[in-house]
Amino acid sequence: MKVFWRFPTVRRFHPPSPKSATPKISAHDMGITQEEWVRLQKACDWPSTDGEITRLDQSTSPVHTTFSVEGFNETYKVGDTIRVTITARDHNKTVKSYGGDFFRAKLLNLPLKAGVYGEVVDHRNGTYTVDFLLAWEGQAQVDVFLIISSEGVHVLNKYFESKPHIRYHGYFEGPGANGVKIVEKVECNVKWGSAHGLWSKANCCCEFKDVLTGSVWQCERPRNLSCDYWVYHEQGEHQFPATAFERNLFSSELTNVGIAGESHIINVLPEATAIGEMEKCRPGLSTPVPAGFYFQDVWKSFVCDTRRFSSRQIKSCLSNKIIYFLGDSTMRQYFEFFERNVPGRSFNV
Repeated sequence: MKVFWRFPTVRRFHPPSPKSATPKISAHDMGITQEEWVRLQKACDWPSTDGEITRLDQSTSPVHTTFSVEGFNETYKVGDTIRVTITARDHNKTVKSYGGDFFRAKLLNLPLKAGVYGEVVDHRNGTYTVDFLLAWEGQAQVDVFLIISSEGVHVLNKYFESKPHIRYHGYFEGPGANGVKIVEKVECNVKWGSAHGLWSKANCCCEFKDVLTGSVWQCERPRNLSCDYWVYHEQGEHQFPATAFERNLFSSELTNVGIAGESHIINVLPEATAIGEMEKCRPGLSTPVPAGFYFQDVWKSFVCDTRRFSSRQIKSCLSNKIIYFLGDSTMRQYFEFFERNVPGRSFNV
């Protein structure tokens, strides 16, 4: 078996014709169901604050924000659902009048190495609800973190929607005088804002358009090479022009902090019936929320009948196969897992 890893950003680019049409993106284009597409669009519709705050104590406080389990019972059964209500308060203990806070909510059992995330619903009045499916027999507890306050989210949106927050560098390579190769490094980014993007004058840049999404990638025009010699780009430095006051919203005391709540132990009895019949895994299956849970550090899917493979089965399945990994840092984790765990491997990186 040979496995190849390639960075998606290192590739030769052939820009399409300027006359290319820009079709509207659909759920089918994304390879997901219409229900998932609607859910993604809804998730991206992040509520905003009522306005700019002038004091830090007006922001959401992880100390005074709380959660509770609605209608708590002494016992439940696997397959039951519980609802948790989160009430956001500022540093003066006043309930917030708007939403937009970024919470992470999880049901877990550390000794069982079990956990499941819940989908946080923002009611845009300072309250949030999370429904948890009780997926395993035993005990469970609710765990809620305030990741970023609504005021912090507002600051991020203000700057990130006005211009990109990461600089990129583009590399152009081509022939120079006397056959000597020329390499030129310029600044690049997504075309943003005005007619000329990040640059103020016309004919400033090389532009490469994605036919599917219609987005345009810009690079400053090289001094000695034409746009046809663009080869690849790499990530440069981050930029975040927030004020000193705004940066306080991202201090360690205010971000990624666990919030207080009812310390109920949730007792879960065996289910009366199984939680749905699992069909064989295949492309195109709909994804419920949650899509599954961890138990004994093993992922249990609600989508399809996932399998665990022994080393012998892995070796048999992948023998004489070539596997290509193409993606981002998440895909790199898969690749590194293969490096550690696949027996008899031969890797070309």
